Amino acid sequence: MMLKDDARDAVVREWLALPRASRATEHQAFLFAIAAKERFRFRCSGDPYQHIKGWLMEHVGRDC
Repeated sequence: MMLKDDARDAVVREWLALPRASRATEHQAFLFAIAAKERFRFRCSGDPYQHIKGWLMEHVGRDC
C-alpha cells in the first residue's frame, strides 16, 4: 500500500508520460483513472477513483 502523496506522484507521472493525444480529453482521464485505481493502492477517505480523477483533471490536455 502506497502513501497517498506517492500514489499521486506516480499516477500523474504515468499520465504525463502518455502522448498528448492520449491524454487530451476527460473521457481518457476517466478511463485511465479506472485502470490506475487497480494498479496504485493507497489509503484515503472516500473512493480512490475520485481522488485519481481529480489529480488527472488538472493535467487534461496540457503539455506538462
